[in-house]
Amino acid sequence: MAPPEPTPSSRRRLDGRASPHAGGGGAALPLRVCATALGEGAILTSLEEMTQRDMELSELISIPLSLALLGLAVRSWRLLLLPIVMLVASLLTSFGLLWFMTLQVEIVAATLSLMSSLCVALSLDYALFYLSRYQEATRLRASSVHDAVVEMIGGAGHNILVSGAVLCISFFILAVAPSEDIRGFGLGAGLTAVTVMAAYGTLFPALLLQCAPFLSAGA
Repeated sequence: MAPPEPTPSSRRRLDGRASPHAGGGGAALPLRVCATALGEGAILTSLEEMTQRDMELSELISIPLSLALLGLAVRSWRLLLLPIVMLVASLLTSFGLLWFMTLQVEIVAATLSLMSSLCVALSLDYALFYLSRYQEATRLRASSVHDAVVEMIGGAGHNILVSGAVLCISFFILAVAPSEDIRGFGLGAGLTAVTVMAAYGTLFPALLLQCAPFLSAGA
């Protein structure tokens, strides 16, 4: 059976033109075509971009709000500078170490946003533990900055060590997941937890001791 001949209306739809006898006076109608990539790769790329945008927006809101709450807790803008320095140092170190991991493991872009959010949360949380102990020691018991720092580490250091170890174990377990994206998330998050924990175990007390004259004015 021969295929049916196309009707005049179907020809107009295919050609994107109006018939000279149409009511529009024969004006040409533009043919608009929208091409969109489909498939698993396109869907994953779209989801990754959307997730990254959402996490960046949440960071723009959460970081200032968290710093404001921490400032209300410690009531000292000088001491508030320490968590900011620790946050920047932890981010730079984590991202720098992650670059070496990308040579062996494929890391999706959303991993960076996850690491950034986790670094903000852990840095400000550990800073609250340490600074509250430090202020309590300097006001009530310690006779010197050195004694206050020792008491601060003895009181809050154990909590930071235990919580950081639990997070590291939980994240690094994801590194053996079948999905490559999940493995990247686990490695990036575990690396961030290790970096923040190490920074608050070494750099934070050192900064407190070295900058004590400046920080004590706002303690």
